[in-house]
Order: sequence, then structure tokens, then C-alpha cells
Amino acid sequence: MNRKRTAFVALLVSIVLMLSAVGLPALAQEGSLNVGDQTTGFVVRELSRLDLVNADVTLLEHEKTGALLMLVQNEDTNRTYDISFRTPVEDDSGIPHVFEHATLGGSQKYPSKALFFNLIHQTYNTYMNAMTTDLITTYPVASLSEQQLLKYVDYYTDSVFNPSIMEDESIFREEAWRYAMADKDAPLTIAGTVYTEMQGAYSIETASMFNFKKTLFPGSQAGNSHGGHPAHITSMTWQHLKDYHDAYYHPSNSLSILYGKIEDYAPFLTLLDGYFSAYDKKDFAFDDPGYTPLTAAAEQTFEHPVEAASDTTNGAVVYFGYALKDATAEDQAILDLLTTLLNNPSSPFQQAMKEKLPSASASCYYDNATPEVAVVFQASGMAAENASLFQAVVEESLADIREKGFDPAAVEAVAAATRLDLLLVTESPNIGPSIAPSIAYMWAATGDVQAYNRYVKNTENFLAFAEQGLYQQVIEKHLTGNPRTALVVTAPAPGLKEKQDQALAEQLAAQKAAMTEEEIAVLVKATAEQGEQTDDAAALVAQLQAVDVNTLPEERRIYDITDKMGADGVRRLHAQADVSGVGQALLLLDAGAIPQDDLHWYRLYVDLLGKLDTARHDNASLSALLTRYLYQQEVRPTVYTGKNKDECNPYLRVSWIAMDEDMAPAYDVVYELLYETKLDDAAKVADVLSQVKASLKQTITNASFQIQAYRAFASASRGFLYYNYLNFIDYYAFLEQAEALFAAEPETALQKLAEVQAFFRVRDGAISGFAGNADSAASHREIADAFLNRLDTAQREQVTYDLPAIAAREALVVDSAVQYNIVYAPYRDLGLEGTCGDLDAVVRLVSDAFLYPQLRDQYGAYGVDHGATEEGVYILSFRDPNVQETFDVFAALPGMIKDMTLTQDELDGYILSAYSNYALSQGELSGALQALVGAVDGKPQERFLTWMRELKALTPEKVKEYAAMYEALSNKGHLSTSGGAGIIQQNEALYEKVLNPFAVKEVSQDSLADVVEGEWYSEAVAFILDNKIMAPLSEEAFGVDEPTTVGDFVATLFKLAGMPLGVDEGIMALAQMGILNADDKADTVLTREKLADVLCNFLSKAAGMDTQTGLNPLPELTDADQISPASLSNIQFMLHHGLLYVVDNTLLPQTPVTRAELAFAIWGVDKME
Repeated sequence: MNRKRTAFVALLVSIVLMLSAVGLPALAQEGSLNVGDQTTGFVVRELSRLDLVNADVTLLEHEKTGALLMLVQNEDTNRTYDISFRTPVEDDSGIPHVFEHATLGGSQKYPSKALFFNLIHQTYNTYMNAMTTDLITTYPVASLSEQQLLKYVDYYTDSVFNPSIMEDESIFREEAWRYAMADKDAPLTIAGTVYTEMQGAYSIETASMFNFKKTLFPGSQAGNSHGGHPAHITSMTWQHLKDYHDAYYHPSNSLSILYGKIEDYAPFLTLLDGYFSAYDKKDFAFDDPGYTPLTAAAEQTFEHPVEAASDTTNGAVVYFGYALKDATAEDQAILDLLTTLLNNPSSPFQQAMKEKLPSASASCYYDNATPEVAVVFQASGMAAENASLFQAVVEESLADIREKGFDPAAVEAVAAATRLDLLLVTESPNIGPSIAPSIAYMWAATGDVQAYNRYVKNTENFLAFAEQGLYQQVIEKHLTGNPRTALVVTAPAPGLKEKQDQALAEQLAAQKAAMTEEEIAVLVKATAEQGEQTDDAAALVAQLQAVDVNTLPEERRIYDITDKMGADGVRRLHAQADVSGVGQALLLLDAGAIPQDDLHWYRLYVDLLGKLDTARHDNASLSALLTRYLYQQEVRPTVYTGKNKDECNPYLRVSWIAMDEDMAPAYDVVYELLYETKLDDAAKVADVLSQVKASLKQTITNASFQIQAYRAFASASRGFLYYNYLNFIDYYAFLEQAEALFAAEPETALQKLAEVQAFFRVRDGAISGFAGNADSAASHREIADAFLNRLDTAQREQVTYDLPAIAAREALVVDSAVQYNIVYAPYRDLGLEGTCGDLDAVVRLVSDAFLYPQLRDQYGAYGVDHGATEEGVYILSFRDPNVQETFDVFAALPGMIKDMTLTQDELDGYILSAYSNYALSQGELSGALQALVGAVDGKPQERFLTWMRELKALTPEKVKEYAAMYEALSNKGHLSTSGGAGIIQQNEALYEKVLNPFAVKEVSQDSLADVVEGEWYSEAVAFILDNKIMAPLSEEAFGVDEPTTVGDFVATLFKLAGMPLGVDEGIMALAQMGILNADDKADTVLTREKLADVLCNFLSKAAGMDTQTGLNPLPELTDADQISPASLSNIQFMLHHGLLYVVDNTLLPQTPVTRAELAFAIWGVDKME
């Protein structure tokens, strides 16, 4: 990310430093360490600063082993620890991934398989996880208590160095793979956590990535799957796993990071020294002996298995990339920023893609985690025969830039957005869990613990590199005329999946035929006993608890809000935030008078914004303006349900963050976007409509659980019913009709859009909000009022909508190999007046004590999400092989709760876990925006304090009273399943209505032409489809290359989490939590960087994960400079955990996330333990 060498950038930098000093002050300690000092077995090697988070950094080396420990000290009370190991991917069996799972299956000191999940639910943590990437395996954990973190450090460190799996083979069978047989007459099958996970995760996107790496770097380990290829996982043995641990889990191969307000680091050093000192120093060399560098261009086509009935139209994924010889550190810094600029929608590359391959979604990145630095271009949503055209687009775009350079305005726009990223880095509550794994990843990629810091600083150079012509020079030096390229097509092969499934079935049948009756009986018994063993870890949990409920503070930041209704019909609000020179604008335009017949034209109009030319600018120039002035822009429909959750108040929401001096031009861009978008070219509109339709189909198919959640909420809420109708299955049906109308009567269709555009040029009923300090608010008010005065005035009657009702029991048929089952009920049906703090602990207890042991351990579901929202209570199973069995477990909960034995000490653990989410501080600006939106919707900030007090007062007796709530949930709740046609048909008696929006037949990823087996995304897509997290865009295509939006992300995320929320409500909920920006909308473009920001924020706030610590250093990315400083740690987290696919060391942070990439990220999240 480049910093502009102008007074403007100087101002930004000064503000960044000022806010950093205010938001995260450095930690002042007595007895500071100096280079050369020896302390508790360590010696100080380096002292430095990480200005991004205003931290003093001390690098220590363990004297006996050489283990590295980095102290990153500031005033952040969300303290984090992370330990990472460099874990090379020696083959496709997924050993690093399996060992990550197995490590947390118990240790010598803490011998319990259940303990990890118990600690998540019963201790005072804000983040607990472990992740595997192509370079490292990392183990981050965070807590608001220093004493609690110290206990976690002991638990994690013992787990990685002394795991129980070294003595207990059952952990291997559970986590890696095993044979299973339900009874003596049942077929022999393969099971295992990682095996099942990777079956769903090895999508065409995943396959295409690895196909490309294997082609560009023949024989290299870079082409191996760190997650594991399902076809190769079964080649792994227990001994392989133990040998791998002995080879790489050694202090000399580790980097530990301790982040935040660590007031006494001595106990941590003492503890680590105790573990490290059990080893002698060992040298590590990570060679890649099989690699044979290319000497000429290579082209290959791979098939990816899909079902015979799959729609494979535009289903291929194409990679084109360069292997670079002798790329210097300076070259890589330039390449990093170059690829970031290329990913921006305004770039010549992206504009050329829009013109020549409009159905495709493309990105590029530079990759330094490969044998040689690579620059990689990737496109999804492609026809295989257009691969050469894609290569031509790449080469012509690079030639154009080499000759002309980038548009200075576009470069400045990216630089400005980067500066705001830096400015707002402290808005994340989980900075440590994000930064630490990023630091570790970049250390593994470069061997330098300062690589991450240099990466951040490089983002200052966007404009400087442009002014010096360095982008043109690096293109000329490394890309132009470079013969060492690879063009790789991964195309879906209909029917190949059935052939592979049949081959496996025949192989297993032959194995069973060769088994003796005694062997079969033993296997049947082992299969039945799987998951039935109980593991009482209560004593270990108590041993690892360091915080007492009675000591928890009842504190919550309450923002001052002014709220006035003007004579002009506009409501004006301001939430006072302690920030300087920056603020967030919120504009809500009343949508309640749109006729019901026009609702979907309204939705389409919003989807078109930002994708077409305007009266003043072509799309490239407009994209640059949007990047420059509308940081974290959000333009989407939203609906508020009011204080009692029984209203339907729809608005068009526009929000963004801007510096004070940029607020006026930002409003001008908003005006241009809303009212000057050109709606006169039917062909261009139809192209965008086609993309929207494909994306929506993918969302419904791949994130079906999100659709279920929205529909569940819609079953009891007018507001959710409106939102569901506007955005999902009904909207898809409309898009099919609109597509036909554009073909037959284009002028009629364009007129409908023009009418919607004119409808919103009215200020009556609007809400104008701002989050920032008083001076910024005064300036904003003048600018916002000037904008509002440009709008018309008109009194319009609100419409009472009569929308299709949601059936009480329904099924959604999608292309998926697994099911999602949900039950939901609003509080009125549960016999409760509304939500309360009790439920935060109750849902954790029920999940930990009953749902996970039965649904995951016994019945094989990958996960379950149980939550209590402000609207109601839900339970969602995901990646579930069952239907009836799951609903039976739901129905049995009342009896389990009544019969359980629960002490106050045990309950306090769940209270601690729940309370940490309340205690975790919010970002100042995001918290203000959350409060502002709450005020709009009639939700007082003080409700959080009420919930905190209720939570602390919860007793075992009160918990048992909730058995009645669970009985009502089972008896009165909305029930739904999403899954394949076959499984839905088998259980059709459960449902009043079966939805099949795409006339889905029994189709798997093998039937999707664009999901290519072996591609980097193929496992992820398979996982997504199998678990009905997302739906294919069509019967033939998943839409791997199609771009995604925030709405797609929210739907997918909630489906994975099993949360019954609609997209709009989900966005609202996440915005209120500070996870999304207040102005984020469903149609907000989801860039790779934004995905990292939002996903990390979600994992941190909603899942309690530590996304800031224990991260690997950033790899040598060609476009690292395009990463906003505030997003660096989030990108690190994503890369560290393998949530972002990077090709040829190119991240493309500002490029829209494709459906394949979203699937890849969600798959990666699901794999986290």
C-alpha cells in the first residue's frame, strides 16, 4: 500500500500516528530489556517498533534451542499468544492439517480429547483456534485476562510438544481417516474428520490452484495440498503422523508471539523455557528437491469431476502466471503493489476483463511462498476454450501499463484507501489474533521476523513507485517476454464424479469381500462405539480457569447520541466517537413506498450500482472514485424491525468512511452513483443481470443454510419476510423473468429501472447519520444537508406488503452432498418476553454438553450452531449426514436438560466464556456506528449492560427452567432442511413444502462444469456443496469465477455457522457487533481484503477466536503494497490459516472475491478447530 508523498498523505500519516497513540498506547514497563540482555533462558536479539499497532517489539531467542519469541507490547487488553511451526507439505495426504487437528486432541499434561472445545465454551477466552497453511501450522489463543492467557499458553504448548496422539492411535483414526461399517450388511465406507472435511473442500477452485502450481513449478512441494486431497488422505498412516511431529514440532523450528498488555512477561518466559529446554538445538533446512524449473511456456488442461447432470457452462477456472528468476526484494515490493493496483476495478486489466470476458471474475497476485516468485492471474466463470483469450487480456493489459503506466487518480485512490485501512486498524477487537499468525507466516516465507513490518511499510509506496515508473520497469524486467509461463485450465467433467465414486465403491466392496466375519464384527463394533465414549474433562477445565465470575466488570461503552427530526422530514443523528479527522456517514433513503410489484426492480437497481457508467464517468473512472472517496462503501437494501421486532421499515442504505476533507467529494460521488448511473444500455444491464443471477444461484446453492436462516426468521417477522422476499429465491425467479424481458422488450425493462432511480431522488423519510467527533459532525452536517437539499420532496404513503408466507416445515433442494437442519422459534412462541443474558451461557452449555457430543461425535455432523438472537432461538446443524436423527436430538434436549447435574462452578465456566464477548472492547468508530444504527432501530445501548448483569446472576436452577423453552422450540419451531434431492425425498414426510428453485436433481460438484477436480478450490467447493453452504449458480456451473458481495459472504457465513438469519438481518446483526461497517450492504462488492477484514472480525467477535496473534509472516507477495495497513494482520490470518488462495505470490487484495475464493475461505474456517 503506497503512501502519497504529498501534504495530503502526510496529513493522513500524522492522523494514523495520532490515533494509534490514542487507540493503542504503547505499554510502559519498568526494567525494559536491551539487546544482549539474558532473562529466564532467553537472550534479547532485537528491539523494534510495530507502528501499525503502536507496539514495542522485543525479539528474544531461546539460548538452548534457538526458539524465537516475539513480545509485541502495547495497551491492548485482548492479550494473545501464538506458537507457529514451519510445516512443509511433503505430499497430498494432508499430514500438516491432520496433525493440527490431532494436536488439540489431548496431551500428556491435559489428557482429554474434549478439552479444547470445553475450554472454548467454559473459560474466559476471546479467541481459541489452530490453523494450517501451505507454510505453517499455527496455534493462536487470546484472553482479556493475563492470568488466563498464561494458563492457555501452558495448555497450547504442552499440546504441541507432547500430544496424546503420539501414544493414542484412536486420535489418528478419529481425525485422519478410518474404515466404517454400520452393520455386517452395510457397505464398507471411509470416515474421519479431515477426510470428510476435505471431501467437501476440494472444489474446482482448490483443484485449479494446485493444478496450476504443479504446472508452473513441476515437482515442487508447492503443488501439494496442505489440507489433503481426499484421494490421498487414506495413504497416511499413524506412523507417518508421528514421524512428522518428530521432524517439525521442535522449538528450533518455532516462532512464539506474545501480544498486548502483558504486564509481567516473566512467568510466560519461565513457562516456555521449561518446555523448550527439554530439547537440544536443531538445524532446519527446507529444501524442495523435486523441483525442476520451467524453461519454456507450459500449457495443461485438467478435468475436475462433476456429476453427469451438472451445468458446466462457463464452469472452468483458468490460471495464467509467470515464474520469475532472481526477483530481488525491491522487485517483490513493487510487484506486490502492482498486483494490488491490477486488482482494483479501475485497472486496465479489470476493465479489459469486463469488456472481453464479462461473465468471468478475475484476480491477480504475487506469490513468494513458492520455489520462485510468481505473478499469477486467475479467472473463474470461464469457458475452457477462452483460456487463450484470458492470456491475451493479461498480456495486453500488462503491455498497456508498461507503455502508459496507471492512471494517477486510480493510484491515488488505492493509496488513500490504504491509508484509511491503517487509520482504522484498531477498530478490530482481535488485533493480536490477526497480527500474530501473519507475522509468523511471513517469517516462514522469508526467514525474517521483520518481514511483516516491512510489508506494512511498503504500503506507503503506491504513488512513489508510480511517479518513478517502477511498475513499468518491473513489468519490463520480469513479465514482458518471459517464456517461463503456465496456462492451466481446470474444467468440469460431467459424469467423472460418478465414475470415481463407483471406482471407490468397487474398491471398498472388494476389501469387504476379503474380510473375515470376525474382522467385520470388530469393525461394526468399532463403528458403533465411535463417539460414544465420554470424556469428563471437568477437573482439567477447572484447573485451567483463571477468572472468577464475581470479578467480571460490568462496563460497556455508552455513546452520546443526538437525534433530531427536521421540518423537512429528515431524521438526523450523530454518535459521538473519540476519533479525529475521520468519520462514518450513514444515509438511509425511505423505501417503504415502493409498490410490491416493483420490489425486485429495486433490488436489481441496487445490484447495478457501481457496475455501469455514469453520466460523468466511465466505469473505470467511477471505480477509482469509489475506491478513493467511499471507504468501506455499502449500498444495499435494509430493513429495521423496531424496538418490539414487529415492524417492517425498509430503507436503501448507503454508508462509507471518509476523512473530513474528503466528505464533500464523497457525497458528490454518492449522488452520481445513485442518480446519474446510466440506465440506457440494455446490453450492459443484461450482462450485469446475468452475473447477478449466477451469483445469487451460487449463494442459494452453496449457502443454503443462510437462506434457511432468513426464511426461519421470516416465518415470524414482517421485516425478515420482506428481506427474504427481496433478496433470495423470489428474487432469483424475478431475475429469470427480467432476463427474458430484456431480450424481448429492453426499453420496458430499462424504464422500470429508471422509475426506481427516480423514486429514490426524494429526501422525505430519509435518515442522515454520522459517527465521529463533534467537529467532524458539524462539518458533515453541512455537507449532508447540501446533499439532501439536492433531492426532491414528496409525501408518499407507505405500502403494507402482502408477501408469500413461509411454511412451518419446509425443505430446500440444492446441489449438496450433506444437509443443514434448522429449528427456530421467536420468543413469543417460546413463552419468553424476549432475549436475556441468561441465554448466552445456556446455548453454550447445551452446545458443549449435548449438541456437539451427539451430533458431531456420535452422528458425524461436522458442526452445530446454537444461538439466541434478539429475535429468537435457533439450532442449526451443518455438514450433517443426517436429517431425522438430528431433529430427534433437538427434540430430546428438554429431557437432557431436566436430567443433567449442574453445579454453579460448572455453570460459571459457560458464563465466563459468554461474558468475554461482552467485555471485549469495540473499535471506537465501529462501536459508535453500532450505537447509531441501534438508535435508528429503537434499541438502547444499555441493553448490553442488562444482559451482562443477567448473565452473571444465572444459576443452575434457572438453567433447568429453560427445558420448557427447548420443548417449545421443538414443538412450535420452524423446521427446515436443505440438501440434495434424494435425501429430501427420503424425508419428505417431515415437510409441508419442498422448495426446488433450480429444479435440482441429484447433482454433486462433479456435475458442475466449472468445478475442476484438483484445482485449489475444488475441495472447498465440494465441501460447500456437500454441506449446502452455497448453491451452484446453475445446474451446470458453481460460478467459481463469479464475483461475490457482502451479502453472499454473510449468507455463506451464517449458513456455515447455522445461524437462522437473513442476509439483511445478518448484515444488520454483524454491523451492530462491529463486524461489518454500518454502511455495508448486501450488494457491496466483497474484495479479498474486505473478506479478510470481515471474516477476521467475525471470528474474533462472534466466535471468540484470536485472529491477531501467532500468525505467520506475510509471504513475499507481489502486491503486498496494495494491502491496507489496517488489514495486514487480517490478511496474515487468512493466509496463515489457508483462507485465501494466493497464486504466484499475488494476493490481489482489492480484487472482488470469487465464489470459489469465498468457498475456499469458508471451507478453511470450517476446518479450524
